[in-house]
Amino acid sequence: MKTPIPAPDRAELVRMRQQGLTREQIAEHFGVALSRVKRWIKELNVPPDGFIRKEKIQHSEGEVLTIDHGLTLVERAKNVLGPRMVEDRNRGYLLDGRPVRVDILIRAAGLEVPVKR
Repeated sequence: MKTPIPAPDRAELVRMRQQGLTREQIAEHFGVALSRVKRWIKELNVPPDGFIRKEKIQHSEGEVLTIDHGLTLVERAKNVLGPRMVEDRNRGYLLDGRPVRVDILIRAAGLEVPVKR
């Protein structure tokens, strides 16, 4: 029985993509199939290499986080809010244990809500 190859951490995959490595090159580096690398990228939510830009922001608990701009607003809000934000399948998004709309989550994270025109 083969032991499964553990996925590298997200930061390592982002770093490799920033260096310009393709999915095929990453697969070769780890000695795995391309399909496994695609699954890692999807599961770890690694943005496409052209969208990886870094920004340092202040976390709600004082620490400084680095955020990828390849993320959606909700994903960025989750990174900022940390454990204060939970996604519940039945109740939607929770902030400090209470159900909230997406625009409230985005504002709570200090991000700007896009205005529809």
